[in-house]
Amino acid sequence: MKKYSVALILVLFLAGGMVFAEDTGEEAKDPHFAASFLVSSIFPFTAPVGGTFEAFFGHLGVGASLSGIFLMVEDVAFFTVEPGAFVRLYFGDLASCFFVSAGAMYWTIGGASAGEVEVFDDNVAVAKLNAGIGYNALMGKKKDVKFSVELGPRYLMGKTDAGWEESGVVMMHFMLSFGKAF
Repeated sequence: MKKYSVALILVLFLAGGMVFAEDTGEEAKDPHFAASFLVSSIFPFTAPVGGTFEAFFGHLGVGASLSGIFLMVEDVAFFTVEPGAFVRLYFGDLASCFFVSAGAMYWTIGGASAGEVEVFDDNVAVAKLNAGIGYNALMGKKKDVKFSVELGPRYLMGKTDAGWEESGVVMMHFMLSFGKAF
């Protein structure tokens, strides 16, 4: 009798979970904001891991990013910081569409040793101008899990003691983000 009671309770729990997990027929609402984990290209002058925050205004997305990396060997630390901003134009419903983007980032490095922290902004900095094409998807039952991937050219312009270089170099950039839309 005990075995049957346990089996019946398990079946009731599973059936109850299936009933409550059933789709209510309501459509998911379009999100107004998204916060995402960011992985960027690992090329010279980059800060490969960080986060983004994006606000949606119809088919237009406006956002900010902050990425970096921190490495430490014994008592000497090295870090990069890269704040940025971007604009995206989505070609359709945010749930599944392509987009084009444009943005700018500012990469700098710093170090720490014996309790002293110094950012080498005066000597080493790189401005990055990005353009790209990408794909955005909203997944999950509530369409609140955001995934996007972007690829495009990046123009790098370096800073020296004399000021900003007049010429730069063009490289490819890759960005992958995964987060929550709300």
